[in-house]
Amino acid sequence: MGRMMNPTDTTPRRYGMTVPLPGLPLARQRDLVVEMADLGYTDLWSAEADGADAFTPLALASQWAPGLRLGTAIVPAFTRARR
Repeated sequence: MGRMMNPTDTTPRRYGMTVPLPGLPLARQRDLVVEMADLGYTDLWSAEADGADAFTPLALASQWAPGLRLGTAIVPAFTRARR
Protein backbone atom coordinates (compact mmCIF):
# COMPACT_ATOMS: atom_id res chain seq x y z
CA MET A 1 0.00 0.00 0.00
CA GLY A 2 1.35 3.46 -0.89
CA ARG A 3 2.09 6.13 1.64
CA MET A 4 -0.65 8.69 2.21
CA MET A 5 0.17 12.28 1.26
CA ASN A 6 0.34 14.56 4.27
CA PRO A 7 -1.18 17.95 3.36
CA THR A 8 1.07 19.71 5.90
CA ASP A 9 4.29 18.14 4.55
CA THR A 10 6.47 20.92 3.14
CA THR A 11 9.29 18.67 1.96
CA PRO A 12 10.34 19.84 -1.51
CA ARG A 13 9.53 17.30 -4.20
CA ARG A 14 12.14 16.19 -6.70
CA TYR A 15 11.20 14.76 -10.07
CA GLY A 16 13.57 12.80 -12.24
CA MET A 17 13.96 11.17 -15.62
CA THR A 18 16.21 8.43 -16.90
CA VAL A 19 18.39 9.24 -19.92
CA PRO A 20 19.19 8.51 -22.67
CA LEU A 21 15.65 8.39 -23.97
CA PRO A 22 15.01 5.38 -26.21
CA GLY A 23 14.45 5.80 -29.92
CA LEU A 24 16.14 9.18 -30.21
CA PRO A 25 19.87 9.72 -30.89
CA LEU A 26 21.65 11.24 -27.90
CA ALA A 27 22.69 14.34 -29.83
CA ARG A 28 19.01 15.13 -30.52
CA GLN A 29 18.01 14.95 -26.85
CA ARG A 30 19.44 18.36 -25.93
CA ASP A 31 16.16 20.26 -26.33
CA LEU A 32 14.29 17.64 -24.29
CA VAL A 33 16.80 17.81 -21.43
CA VAL A 34 16.57 21.61 -21.37
CA GLU A 35 12.77 21.38 -21.43
CA MET A 36 12.81 18.90 -18.52
CA ALA A 37 14.63 21.49 -16.41
CA ASP A 38 12.19 24.19 -17.51
CA LEU A 39 9.23 21.95 -16.59
CA GLY A 40 10.52 21.47 -13.04
CA TYR A 41 12.38 18.19 -13.27
CA THR A 42 15.22 18.24 -10.77
CA ASP A 43 17.17 15.03 -11.41
CA LEU A 44 18.51 13.02 -14.34
CA TRP A 45 19.64 9.44 -13.95
CA SER A 46 21.50 7.15 -16.29
CA ALA A 47 22.51 3.50 -16.28
CA GLU A 48 24.38 1.12 -18.52
CA ALA A 49 21.96 -1.16 -20.31
CA ASP A 50 21.67 -2.53 -23.82
CA GLY A 51 25.13 -1.22 -24.70
CA ALA A 52 24.45 2.39 -23.68
CA ASP A 53 27.16 4.17 -21.68
CA ALA A 54 25.96 5.71 -18.41
CA PHE A 55 28.35 8.66 -18.26
CA THR A 56 28.07 10.26 -21.71
CA PRO A 57 24.38 11.28 -21.36
CA LEU A 58 25.13 12.81 -17.96
CA ALA A 59 28.20 14.67 -19.22
CA LEU A 60 26.13 16.20 -22.00
CA ALA A 61 23.22 16.99 -19.67
CA SER A 62 25.61 18.78 -17.31
CA GLN A 63 26.31 21.24 -20.12
CA TRP A 64 22.77 21.44 -21.51
CA ALA A 65 21.01 22.00 -18.15
CA PRO A 66 23.59 22.72 -15.44
CA GLY A 67 20.98 23.09 -12.69
CA LEU A 68 19.85 19.45 -12.82
CA ARG A 69 21.12 16.95 -10.27
CA LEU A 70 22.80 14.00 -11.97
CA GLY A 71 23.17 10.41 -10.84
CA THR A 72 24.00 6.95 -12.05
CA ALA A 73 22.14 3.76 -11.32
CA ILE A 74 23.89 0.64 -12.62
CA VAL A 75 27.45 1.09 -13.88
CA PRO A 76 29.45 -2.14 -13.93
CA ALA A 77 33.11 -1.61 -13.04
CA PHE A 78 34.29 -4.62 -15.05
CA THR A 79 33.39 -2.93 -18.35
CA ARG A 80 35.90 -0.12 -17.77
CA ALA A 81 39.22 -0.34 -19.59
CA ARG A 82 42.28 -0.63 -17.39
CA ARG A 83 44.92 2.01 -18.11
